Amino acid sequence: MPSMPTMLFSFLLAIFFCSTRTFAVPTTNDLLLANNATSLSDIISRTPASAGEPLRPFWKCVTGNDAYTWLDIALVVERAAELHKDGRTLGTRRYPHAYGNTDNLYFGPLSPPYLEFPIRRDLVPFNGKRGPGKHAGDDRVVFQSGGLYSFLGVITHEGATGGKGRFIMCEKFD
Repeated sequence: MPSMPTMLFSFLLAIFFCSTRTFAVPTTNDLLLANNATSLSDIISRTPASAGEPLRPFWKCVTGNDAYTWLDIALVVERAAELHKDGRTLGTRRYPHAYGNTDNLYFGPLSPPYLEFPIRRDLVPFNGKRGPGKHAGDDRVVFQSGGLYSFLGVITHEGATGGKGRFIMCEKFD
């Protein structure tokens, strides 16, 4: 029987390569079933960083050494997609909300509608309320809405020019 990290890596790699230039975000249940686990924290705690893709830095925003892994992004997009499907939002800015792409950033061949949702550098889930997770921070995941929610990229306010509310693309690692 393959090891848990190998199964997780194979599962995530299959999803990544079976999609068209974007990837479908696995649900929590998909990850749990693939790994005989009871919770995502169970998967994460049992997966060493050497397992590869899911925990390798995937996107890095302007400054610092912070980088988001595929798994960091997948968890945020999954949460945002669940909120969107349920018609719920968080915070005074009502995330997830439409991203109009007034900065003309390139997200590949997929066309709008796009949604944005905060991804925090401390990885505390955005909740829009008091305490940890209240503030959205500068970084956002952008994903396409529809029957299947496709991750498109990570953007940030940090370093953007042209006034308040502008974004630039974060750097993707290949």
